[in-house]
Amino acid sequence: MKTNAIVVDRITTNSKLFAHTRWDAIPVAAGLLHCAYFFGMFYLFPRVPLWVMIILGLIYSVSISWNINGISHNFIHNPYFRSPVLNRLFSILESITVGFSQIFYECIHMQHHKGNADLPDEHGETVDWILDLQTRPRRRRGAPVQIRLLQLLPRGSEDRVSRN
Repeated sequence: MKTNAIVVDRITTNSKLFAHTRWDAIPVAAGLLHCAYFFGMFYLFPRVPLWVMIILGLIYSVSISWNINGISHNFIHNPYFRSPVLNRLFSILESITVGFSQIFYECIHMQHHKGNADLPDEHGETVDWILDLQTRPRRRRGAPVQIRLLQLLPRGSEDRVSRN
């Protein structure tokens, strides 16, 4: 049996700090600066006028997007540090900075990769339930909102949940 293997060369480094490449210093530094910006807003809040805080808040809200889509996303796929302790500390720093747990983000995001954007089958089941929620038809105006919490439960647990 012949197997078509995909060979991927990984960048290696002799760094004692970074796991993959020394270039990981750039997103790490950006994450640290973003966290400093976050705490700087707390420091400045009683000291500057409201209009300054509004501008700083708008900048912060945009910076959350690039942090999640850049720094955090890359971090959950390729932890930056060799040390598990440093990776955990950076995860905590990111969780504080963006306002939600990186462990939760990793769990949700890896579920997305497990399903590989699969669409619901003939029984309405899917592995990638996040995409499933996005592909549901939009409800008509005035129609009741139906929230299907069973989507969030592991498969097979529907039998244990009473349906009223």
